[in-house]
Amino acid sequence: MKFRIIILILAFLVLINTSYASDIKIDTYSYDFKVLTDNINVENVIKFKEGSIGIFEFDIPEDATSIKIFKDNIEISYADEINIDNTKELKLKYTTKEFLERSNFLITIRSGYDIDNLKIKLKLPEGATLTKPIKDETLQGGSAYPIPSKLYSDGLSLILEWERYNFKVNDEISILVIFNQGKDLLPIIILSVVILILVIGFVLFIYKQKKPKIKKIKRLKETKTIKEEKEPSILKHLKENEQQIIRILSMREGQCEQGTLRVLTDFSKAKLSRILSELEERKIIIKEKRGKKNLVFLKK
Repeated sequence: MKFRIIILILAFLVLINTSYASDIKIDTYSYDFKVLTDNINVENVIKFKEGSIGIFEFDIPEDATSIKIFKDNIEISYADEINIDNTKELKLKYTTKEFLERSNFLITIRSGYDIDNLKIKLKLPEGATLTKPIKDETLQGGSAYPIPSKLYSDGLSLILEWERYNFKVNDEISILVIFNQGKDLLPIIILSVVILILVIGFVLFIYKQKKPKIKKIKRLKETKTIKEEKEPSILKHLKENEQQIIRILSMREGQCEQGTLRVLTDFSKAKLSRILSELEERKIIIKEKRGKKNLVFLKK
């Protein structure tokens, strides 16, 4: 009899803990990304609905530094899991390089909770511009995918915003922004003039002193041209979807993240995975797992 009572008590406690851990209701989940020269400052704010209880888990990049967590505007010790009973707001701040590749910003956000309002804000470095400017009020035609909800400037930096409503558990959104870093033109002009003078001097020296080497350089250029003419012939034996992937890899120096390929091709995850598997079997590409990313290489 006592044994049965103990079993019932344990079952009751498990039931309470299960319902307790899952009763998290999020009103607003916002990301604020500020791109610097070679890293990104991130501010993640979660506003909970009244009555939310349970353990909230943060998803933080492995390379994150300067991590700070605020619970209702009071800084607390860092932890992957936080009890949010009677909590109105959590704020997470950190610095990372995870979402920055050269002048590309790329992130995939996957929800672990139901979210009423998802807001994403991206501030580019001062003077930076999109590689393909957005021309009209529809915000189409630029190098930001998907199309942002808002695009504006604070006078120094370009700012993009995306909004999603009723974002459900396991929903995801991938964002890609390709931009040009803003630069001071005067040092570039001076450096360009110096380089031009050096190149002209070097070419004149080679022409006068070592003419045979110029012929070798010409032969190398001719060989390179022949090789470049042969490379596109690979595309003749590929399907249209496969050709699209190979062209993207060629334009990106023979390598690209799988997530970036998915955004640029607009293929579904399953379709892209199938096409890449077929290309890999035919030894046209190579896939490698690096951390949380899948890298795709064009086989030489």
